[in-house]
Parts: sequence; structure tokens; C-alpha cells
Amino acid sequence: DCEAEAGADPPAHLSEPPALPPPPLASASSSGDRILSVSPAPKPEVPAAPVEVRPLPAPAPSPPPIPEDPARARGPRSRPSAARGARGFAWGPFFISKVMRGECQAGWGLACNRHKNSWDAPSDNCKKQITYGREGQGCMSDDQCVALLKQWALAGYEISADAADGRQAHVHGAGDLRRTFDPFVSEAELDRRLAAAQAADT
Repeated sequence: DCEAEAGADPPAHLSEPPALPPPPLASASSSGDRILSVSPAPKPEVPAAPVEVRPLPAPAPSPPPIPEDPARARGPRSRPSAARGARGFAWGPFFISKVMRGECQAGWGLACNRHKNSWDAPSDNCKKQITYGREGQGCMSDDQCVALLKQWALAGYEISADAADGRQAHVHGAGDLRRTFDPFVSEAELDRRLAAAQAADT
């Protein structure tokens, strides 16, 4: 029944409970709610692709030369090129000249002057022309044109110079020179024929 003295310690069962130790940290295996921060793994270094050094392409080969037209490449030379540089040249009693169209040469012509028609004017002369032709259609060279004209002139010796229609017979009698005569007869052979024709005409 006695009251406790003031300032006296309270009984042990009435004192403050001892402090509890801090709870242990939850491990990563036991706590499913804890988010772990994971640093990204470093990216592996990709080696630089090797630079391919390509040699410069070789220059394109030059195109092959264009072959000369066989029709122009064949046949012997009938006159030196220097003589053909002029307007024309003489061959025996005949005169062979260039046929011009403006500034361009289109072929060759030969003046016979041996034949006349009875009805001709004084300016009408016995003569013949031949052109080179067209590429791909039997185009001929200077030598071939001249060779055909010389053979045409030689054929005129078979026509009398006194014939009333001599010019007409000579100009039109041979027809197409390309079909009638041979364009590949040599100059030497034509000169021989001319000499023989002149000797027989005297």
C-alpha cells in the first residue's frame, strides 16, 4: 500500500523495450520488386572495311581503220597523180578531163572529136562521160573510169570518121561502159592498143 517514492526507478517490467536491430536487406533473389540498374555492355569495335584500290581502266583501243572500198582499191594506176591534178590530160589524139559538179569531181570525160553527124552543128563533138557511181552500187575509182573511157575511144576506130552518123554510132553504140568494157585493163595494155589502132588507121 505504500506509494513509490518519487524519482525512484520504475520496475523492470515497466521500462522501455530494447531497440530492435534493423531488418536485414532483402537479397536480389528474395525480392522480386527491386529493380537493378545494369550498365549496357560496351559495343565491340567493328574493324573498318579495307579500301579497295582499283587500277584505272585501260584506254579503249582505237577502232580499226575503215577498209577501202574494193572497187576503189583495185586496178592499176593509169596516170601519175601529178598529171591528174590538172583539169585533164591528153592520150594520143584524145583528151581526158575531169567532170565537175560545182567544186566536186563527179567522174571523167573523154573527147573523141573523130566523128560527126551530117546534121551536127559545128559545136557538136563526139565525147563520152562516166561518173564514179554511188557507194555500195559499184562505185569506181579514177583509174577504172579512165580505163573504160580509153576502151570506148579505141572502139571508135571501128567507125569511119566519114560516116554520116558517126558521132551517134560512137556515143550510143557501146551502151553502158561498165558492162561493155573491163575497168581493170592496165595502162600499158591500153597504150599498146592505141598504138596499134593508130597504125592501122593511117
